[in-house]
Amino acid sequence: MLSESLDISQEVTPHLENWGLDGAQLFLKSISENIVFKVTCRIGNEYVLRVHRPNYHSYRALNSEKEWLESLSLAGFQVPKILPTKQGEHYLLINMNGGSRYLSVLDWIEGRSLYELELKGMTVAFLEQALARVGELISRFHLYSEEWVPSKQFLRHRFDLEGFFGKSPFWGRYWDSKYLSSDQRACLLGSQDVIASKITALGYSKDVFGLIHGDLHQGNILFDRGKNIRLIDFDDAGFGWYLYDIASLLFEYKDHPEFETLSEGFLRGYRKQRFMSGSDWRMLHLFMHIRGRATIGWASERPEIGNETEILNLVESVCSEASRFA
Repeated sequence: MLSESLDISQEVTPHLENWGLDGAQLFLKSISENIVFKVTCRIGNEYVLRVHRPNYHSYRALNSEKEWLESLSLAGFQVPKILPTKQGEHYLLINMNGGSRYLSVLDWIEGRSLYELELKGMTVAFLEQALARVGELISRFHLYSEEWVPSKQFLRHRFDLEGFFGKSPFWGRYWDSKYLSSDQRACLLGSQDVIASKITALGYSKDVFGLIHGDLHQGNILFDRGKNIRLIDFDDAGFGWYLYDIASLLFEYKDHPEFETLSEGFLRGYRKQRFMSGSDWRMLHLFMHIRGRATIGWASERPEIGNETEILNLVESVCSEASRFA
């Protein structure tokens, strides 16, 4: 995988001149949905280069991401800015490895991710307070989404029944994963209809369903030195239940011994800005379970990431939970 990223780095470097970044150095940051490089210029300016996953988003959907980010920025949210090329394009289509991929360049947002902070050691009390602050930010984000009106050209995917359980779920048909045994597949498919009916009962009104981040894990939440919180990586932003956004974050703590303390901390912060009923909150674990199913599909379609052990552990966990929601 490292050799592949070096090859890609060599392929994309000549295209940096489209942004006036000739001579800049590329440093690999992550290989996940996209291949992401940090771009460091000779004079010290820093940017992010995304090599977009092929056939993941259309050009129209990519420009809709830009529209959403620009709107969030105007509303006061500290989010990345997608920078135009010299020709005024925000997504550049290039030939690569016999196919084509879009490139985009964003400004670099300084900060340490919640994930990095946790690796360095956090008390439960500190993490609970951090999640309360994150909850307050996410509630403001959801309030803004609730009232925002996109342009007629706006197009993004949906984390709804079709997006999770339809013929072509956005993150893949998890039930077809090669990591599932026949018994596990039967278990997950057998409980799918009941789960679908439960989230359908939540409805699609604008107070529960709207444009969400879609991938709120700890790596996409940054704290700067002034302790300001910033959200990054809106590549998966789409229309979905707000509870799914919350579940995407709290899913990362589902096995934490102090999960209830941490989740209540998040809720306390969230309720400072936005109402969350007790009945809706009680659906959190269901949406966390759905996040687990979706992640099986996502990971199974990306073998290049090389996380087979983690996928197998996730499959075991999700299958053991399934009966609780059937």
